[in-house]
Amino acid sequence: MQVKHDVVRIGDVIALADLEAGGYVVGDDVVGDSLYVEPEDAFMPPLSPHQLDTAQFVVVPRFQYSAHAQLSRLVHSAQIPGMDGGGAGATWGERLARVEVYIESLQSGDDDLDPLSDELRTRLRAYHDERETNEMELKRTTGRPVAYGNVIQLRHSRTGKFVTYTKRSSNTNQLKSYLRTCIMYSKGV
Repeated sequence: MQVKHDVVRIGDVIALADLEAGGYVVGDDVVGDSLYVEPEDAFMPPLSPHQLDTAQFVVVPRFQYSAHAQLSRLVHSAQIPGMDGGGAGATWGERLARVEVYIESLQSGDDDLDPLSDELRTRLRAYHDERETNEMELKRTTGRPVAYGNVIQLRHSRTGKFVTYTKRSSNTNQLKSYLRTCIMYSKGV
C-alpha cells in the first residue's frame, strides 16, 4: 500500500508548533518583534484552542531586498524634516509615508530637486518597483511545490514580518528548537 504524501506549496498557510515546549510559535506587534513559543497545558496541535491567526505563516519565494536596503540606509542617514535620527522608533511604513510626503512637497514647487531629494525619489521608485516584482513573483509561483534546495521565506500572516535566523544569535539552542519544530499546514491562501 502506497502512502500519499501531500507537499508544501508556495502560498500555503502553515502553523509552526514546538512539540518539545508544547505550544505554537507565535508573533505579534504587541509583545515585540520576536517570535516566541506560547506553551499550553496538555498541548495537542490538532485540538489546540490557541488562536491560530497568531501562529500562521505563508510560504513565499525568496524576495528581493536590494532596493529596500538602499532606501532604508538613505532614509536613516538623510536629514528629512520630521524624521529626527532617520525616524528611529517609527515603523518602516511610517518612515516610508513621511519620505513620500516629503518628496511630494518638494515636487510641488517648480525648483529642481537637490541631489539628496533626487536620490530619495529615485530610490523610492526603485523600492516600489522591487515590491511589485516580488508580488508578481509570488503570483507566478503560487501553487508550485516546494522542492529540496528551494529558498523560501515564511511571512507571518498577521504582522507581515518574516521569520529570520542570523548566525549572530547567541542562543544556538534556539535553532535546534526550530529544527525540531513540527510543521502543520492547511492548503491555499
